[in-house]
Formats: sequence, C-alpha cells, structure tokens
Amino acid sequence: MKESPLSHLLAVLLFTCILGLIYANGVARNRVIEHEVETRKALVVNSFLSLFIQAKAGYVYDIPHKKVLFKKNEQTALPLASLSKIITLITAKESGFLPSQVTISEKSLTEEGDVGLLAGEIWGADDLLRILMIASSNDSATAIRTIVEETIQKKYEAQGQSYGGTPSFINLMNDTAKTHGWMSLVFVNESGLDLDEANKIPSNVGSAHDIGAALEYTSTKYPEILTVTQTPEITLTSSDGFTGTFKNTDPLTEKDLKILYSKTGYTDSAGGNLAVIEKANTGDEILIVVLGSTLEGRFTDTESMIGATNAYLEGIRNAGLTLENF
Repeated sequence: MKESPLSHLLAVLLFTCILGLIYANGVARNRVIEHEVETRKALVVNSFLSLFIQAKAGYVYDIPHKKVLFKKNEQTALPLASLSKIITLITAKESGFLPSQVTISEKSLTEEGDVGLLAGEIWGADDLLRILMIASSNDSATAIRTIVEETIQKKYEAQGQSYGGTPSFINLMNDTAKTHGWMSLVFVNESGLDLDEANKIPSNVGSAHDIGAALEYTSTKYPEILTVTQTPEITLTSSDGFTGTFKNTDPLTEKDLKILYSKTGYTDSAGGNLAVIEKANTGDEILIVVLGSTLEGRFTDTESMIGATNAYLEGIRNAGLTLENF
C-alpha cells in the first residue's frame, strides 16, 4: 500500500518532536550540571586574593594543568642575580662544547662566593653543574664559561680555521634564551653578579614568567643535575679524588615543603630571588618564582605562596571539582 503524504508528514513531525524532546532534555540536564558546578565554585575560597608578598614580581603556575594560579608583574624584566645560572646550565649542556672533565683554573676562582673549589682540581662536568645549582657557585659558573670558550677556540684552531673573534659563552646564553622563546632574558655575564655592586647596577635581567619556564624546562631535560637542589647539602668527589660538601643556598629544603627543585639568587640590585618547583598536597607540581624580594623575604614569600596554593587546590578538590572548572 502506498504511503499517503499525510502519513509521511505526521511521521516526520513525530520524529522531529522526539528529537526536540531529547535535545531539550539534554540542554536542561546541562544547565542543571552547570548550575551545580557554579554553586560548588562559589564555595571555593581563592586564597591568592588575600596573598601579600614583598616581592616586586611573583608567579605561580600549575604545571600538569598548564594553569596560572597567581601572577604579579610576571612579565616585567627584573635583575635575575643567580637565577641566571639556570641558563648557564642549559647553555653548557646544549652548546656541544662542554667536555666531560673540567680542570679548575686560577682565573676561575676570582669571583666572590668561595665554595671550596681549588685550582688544579678536575671535576666531572655534571658534578660541576650540580655545585653550580645547589651552592650557587660563581667559581663553577666561571669555570664552565672558560672551558666552553677554550674548547670552541681549540676546535677551530685544530681545523685550521679562525673563529672570527673571541668565543663568547655569554652570546651562547643569549642565543639559548631566544631559541627557547624566553625573550625577556638578557645576559652579560654567566653568574648574575652585579656589574657595579656599589652603585647597584645589575647584570642579567628577565621576567618571572620566562625564568620560571627555564626552570621547568631544566627539570624535565636535566633532572639528574637539578635533583640535587632537593637536599640541604651534597658531598661530591672530584675526578682526582678531592671530596667536598656543598650546602644548599635554599633553606626551604630543610623544611617539609616538598621542594623538588630550586634555585636562589641575591644581589644588592636584584634583592632576593627564588625559583622552585614543589609538589602540592594534591600531587600537582607547582612552579613558583619570586623576584625582587628581600634577603629573607624571598623565602617567606615562597612559603606564603605554597600555603596559598595548597589551600586553593584543596578547596577545589573538597568541592568535588577540578582545576579545569576554573
């Protein structure tokens, strides 16, 4: 029997009504869920709204969720002091000119901040980088710069070529920053020491955002070196048998704060700087950067930021939500 046009029309209308009811039901259900989420979000206290830090710049970033939790002048270029050594490490490892063994020269020991290295000692390059990071050793920084520049020069001389000037580790540091997209970072020395301490003229500068990104990169690319910054001190032995104990410049590693990686910095021009990656109570790895605080304020600022992070993330979890809801 041939279907009448009226029957066909009624069937289409019925099918359309059913689809409409399903859609309306879905919309209504989504609105209920959205309302429930908004109700729960209203119960979460954002601990960062009442956070006070002495620092000129601060930055808190949830690494696994790629979420900024707190920012204060995070894009402003400020003196980096020894946070510069994060780039010293990356540049040395990625230059292609860092030998496996480094002999400490007399001229490497002229900077302030003696950590016990002696001229003539031979250190594994990675151990020297560990000393650079945990003890913020200026002598290590200079030794690394010197050996890389000498290695570049020797390579070109061995090939009967001219380098075209004096090899510059500092140029490599600036190239490293630009290659990685950390555009605010600018370097004029390998250590971060002030150019003129008496007149508080800084050397290297950069933003909390960019130096934080550099620390995050280092933690994933070179954890075997950076992991030493978890501990209050380490004991290492040079390739020629000299043993030294090197104390961490970050006293927060002596507290139960779940510090995974850290780097300190301080000069008269920069004030107190600190960059850490810590594990929050929720398990998230959190990047925290403080620039332009005081000698002690960099640590209290960071502790306050860790406390605010834990309170905020735990509040979200207790509300049955995730960071994606915010």
